[in-house]
Amino acid sequence: MSADQYILNILAKYNVDTSNGSPVITAAQAVYPILANWAGNQLVDVKFSGSHAKGTGVSGKTDTDLFISLKSNTSNTLKEIYNSLNSLMLGKGYNTKPQNVSIRINHNGIEIDLVPGVKYSDNSNYHWLYVKKSGRERTQTNIDKHIDIVTNSGRVNEIRAIKIWAYNHGLDLPSIYLELTVIEALSGRRIGNTADNVLHTLEFIRDRFLNLSIIDPSNSANIISNDLTDDEKRKISNQARISKAQGYWKDILW
Repeated sequence: MSADQYILNILAKYNVDTSNGSPVITAAQAVYPILANWAGNQLVDVKFSGSHAKGTGVSGKTDTDLFISLKSNTSNTLKEIYNSLNSLMLGKGYNTKPQNVSIRINHNGIEIDLVPGVKYSDNSNYHWLYVKKSGRERTQTNIDKHIDIVTNSGRVNEIRAIKIWAYNHGLDLPSIYLELTVIEALSGRRIGNTADNVLHTLEFIRDRFLNLSIIDPSNSANIISNDLTDDEKRKISNQARISKAQGYWKDILW
């Protein structure tokens, strides 16, 4: 079996079914009324975002992301909104896992990340998000722009392969951080040469990840790479070094 075929098989193994009637869609449809009722008249939309919308999802991690867009005149603070949503889901019987900008729940075995955001203005796709990480309380971003950049990058296979690699080795970093890192690593390289591109990305992470600045393409003031500490980055870089030195693909990702 060729290296490219091995990776394609692994990608298929971790495929997330998002077709109509699939467990992911069914779970999202079940959660939607709860979110809509919570948001009330301030609701603009609840839509799929994150890896689901970009086609970079990996089963075993988050199965889908739901972005809850609220009107720009919402009076509650971002922290109040975030905590209110967390309390709501707890009250509905979900075990919640508050994360940096999202709240993770599990609905019938499906992991869902809930991301509340307040529109910057009603005629804009920019939103304010609450940031749970110490030292920050909010960030402005454009989820739609993230989706467009990733889906049109031509690097979805490599992104998913590196996500699987990170999952296999217990590494944790924001999805958009990983996606933009892979896109940066493969800038100028041939599209479709999957195995070689994955190895090149591991080299890139090994050599440059610790000092690499990843900036939100929709907000230059949002330095995404600041979301990890140097120790967290070093752990990821060290694992890339170990993985790149392996002689068999089965020891890199599986």
